[in-house]
Amino acid sequence: MTEKTHKAIYAREIARRLDALIDWAIENAPVEEPALSSKDFYDVRKKFLIIASEGHPLYHEPEPAEGGAQYIPVTPAPWP
Repeated sequence: MTEKTHKAIYAREIARRLDALIDWAIENAPVEEPALSSKDFYDVRKKFLIIASEGHPLYHEPEPAEGGAQYIPVTPAPWP
């Protein structure tokens, strides 16, 4: 399987699962007025599909040369 084929399959699966989640959110919304519709999720769906097809990260942490932190702690703090 080529990388391009793998990305296409991945993007289709993301779209299918996202559509299922959006359908669930619309059906189970706690607020009746105004009712949610699929139009309310247009931007979210668009961003997910861009990320799935192009592989862009959701968030880019700036490098130290770009003004970012020199050290970023990644180990979670212990439970209190």
